[in-house]
Order: sequence, then structure tokens, then C-alpha cells
Amino acid sequence: MLLLACPIYTMMRIRTITAGIYLDPGRIEEQLEEAARFLHAAKERFVSSGFEVQTLRLSTQRWETFPLDSMPLGVPEFVADLEGILKKEGIDFLSIGPATTPAAIKMVPALIEATTSTCSSSSVADASGIREANIEQTAETIREVSKIAANGSKGFMFAAIANVPPDTPFFPASYHEDKVPSFSIGLESGAVVDQAARRTRSLREFTRLLGHIYNERLKEIEGIADSLPKDLKYRGVDASFAPGLEEGSSIALSIDRLIGACFGSLGTLSACSAITSSLDMIDVKKCGYSGLMLPVLEDIGLASGADIGSFDIQKLLLYSSVCGTGLDAVPVPGDTPISRISAAIRDVASMSMKLKKPLSARLLPIPNKNAGDRTDLGSPYLLDCSILSLI
Repeated sequence: MLLLACPIYTMMRIRTITAGIYLDPGRIEEQLEEAARFLHAAKERFVSSGFEVQTLRLSTQRWETFPLDSMPLGVPEFVADLEGILKKEGIDFLSIGPATTPAAIKMVPALIEATTSTCSSSSVADASGIREANIEQTAETIREVSKIAANGSKGFMFAAIANVPPDTPFFPASYHEDKVPSFSIGLESGAVVDQAARRTRSLREFTRLLGHIYNERLKEIEGIADSLPKDLKYRGVDASFAPGLEEGSSIALSIDRLIGACFGSLGTLSACSAITSSLDMIDVKKCGYSGLMLPVLEDIGLASGADIGSFDIQKLLLYSSVCGTGLDAVPVPGDTPISRISAAIRDVASMSMKLKKPLSARLLPIPNKNAGDRTDLGSPYLLDCSILSLI
């Protein structure tokens, strides 16, 4: 019997509190300082309420619209200055939004090379349809970004996005659109999935319990968010289930438990669907993807699955049809042809248009590595695993 009445406490981290601002040429430093003060105050409130807050982040409008005419700097220098101000203010990451034309997408490698913690993206599909020219340039840009660091780790800072709305808290897709400053919250919630998977015997019970305990925790978060000063408008929480690096936060390992086989086996699609079905029970303000994240380099179960070959990129695309984010943090060979990268992005864009849902593609070509070789990323935010073939 499923005991929904039992009190359940589940550890859940706040991965990011993300502020969104629209840069005003006359008061950029003031805007950044105000946003930083708010973010630190918000973190203090959440921490005092028992939550761990991993990062503070800030996103802006699309960098193509930056007020460069009033600045004596080029785009990379301007962005590097923004990042420098935010670092002094104790903000961990900056996102400068999606490039929307081939010419702008071509400039992204220079922006990422000039910075250390700045993310960007490219728009490959939106309400107007699939942007074919952007797909082709994005594939080339992914290859160029991968060459910035010898181990390919800079690819983590760039993604192709399709129909992703503004003010998702998760990077690199995050961007802000209107003149009203705002904030949103992104979570690391793999532990919630783990607990529900351990306490139930069927997918139906699992979905009900997961929805129940997740909704209770999200209500706590929303209550705290609503109590914060109104300096920034609250856009909501991206209710996506995102894994952590540890076993107890691995969504893939929870799926193993649910289906009695390793992730990628028959039954995986049903388990992914069961997880996202629980979001129908959530009655808080949501934003962003609000689905299921399967980042290969951020989930120890997925990384292990890549090592043993239990899934491939086609399976990850299949699961995206019922979950949430597309192809995320997927290492591929460094010499993968541009045509294959384009094909993967096009598939994600096509699925996004067909299903009318936000999806993205974050592929990391690893220089001088082949399929089956192991990554060596040297990042505290990423795991290492075997490289997947993009065929």
C-alpha cells in the first residue's frame, strides 16, 4: 500500500538561483550590483530554511542586443568585463543568451574563449519554425568551441536550443527578455526520485508518490521565494528532475531500480514517462523545461551506462519524446563530421517542433578522442565516461 500520509523528508538541493536582467547602458554596474545583492539575500534565506544552494547565476538579454554602440569595447571584451564584475560580486555563472543568426553564432567561440564562466547558446527552432542556416552554423560552432580547451570541456558552456522560453534558471539555455528584472530557481532533485523508487513496487505507485513528495518540497521553495523582497519578479521554479553526481542523486540508477534492468533496457521509456507524469501533480508556479534531465556527464548512472554501452544517442533522443531536455552533456568523438552534428541538432529541433516542447542539444566533441575512449575533463561539475558515437 502506498502511504501518502506518511511524512517524508527528502534532501533536495537548489542548484541555482538565477537572476535575469536587461542591461541598460547607463546603469549596467548598478544593475549587476543590485541583482547580486538580491541573489545573496535569497541564498541566505534558503540556507537558513535548511536548503543547500549550490550556485548563484545571472542571465541577460541576447548578447546581440547589448548596447555596444555606447561602449568602446568589442563584444568579447565587453562580456569579459561583465563576468569580471559578477565574480567580484560573488556570482558564479553568467549567461548571455542565444545567438539568433549565423553571423552571431559564428562569434560565440570568441566569446567563450575570452571568459571562464560565461555561457551562450544558439536558437535553432522557435515559433517561426526550424532555422536551418542556424543549425549548420551551430554544428560548426560546437566543433570550434570544443577546441578551446584541450580536453573539450568548454563545450559544456554552449548549446543549441529549440523553443526554450526565457527565464529558465538552467544554463547554458538561460536568457532574459523584458525590462523587468526577475529570478527563477533550478533544482537538483535526483534524491527525490531515488526515494520514491525505493518505496514503491509499480510505476503507478511510483508516479503518485513522487508527485506527492516533490510537490510538498516545491511548495516550501515557493513559500520562501514569495517571501523575498520584490526587487526582482519571481518567475517560478523549473521543476525539472535533475540528477546530482552521487549515487543517491542518480536518476539513471533510480530507473535501474524501477525496471529491474540497466538504463537503456526495455522499460526505460516507460520509467522516464512515469517520472515526468508526476509533474501533473505539481501546483506551484513553473518555468523553463520542467521535465526530466538526462545529462550523461552529470549522472553517475548515465556515465556508467555509457561505459558499458547500455544506451546510445538514438535512445537518448527517444527518451526525450517523453521527458524533458533533448541531448544534454553528451561526449562525442572530436573528429565527428559537421554533417553528423547537424543531423543530431536537426533531430532535436524537429522533435521540439513536433511535440511543442523546449529541448536543447549540448554535445561535447572531445579533441583527439574516439568513440569508446574515456573523457578526462578535470571538472568538479562533470563526471568522466566513455565517448558515444554520433552516427
